[in-house]
Amino acid sequence: MIITQESATNLSISDADSEVLFETEKMDLSVEEYERLKALVLKSANDF
Repeated sequence: MIITQESATNLSISDADSEVLFETEKMDLSVEEYERLKALVLKSANDF
């Protein structure tokens, strides 16, 4: 893994995986990318 962005925060490290968004994660999704990710999440939920 390569870290490409740094940010100061008061979060505890255990919250960082769900509370920190990198700039590249804030970009708009295309409909196709949204549908692909939605299918992946639903498959994961069914497998769980």
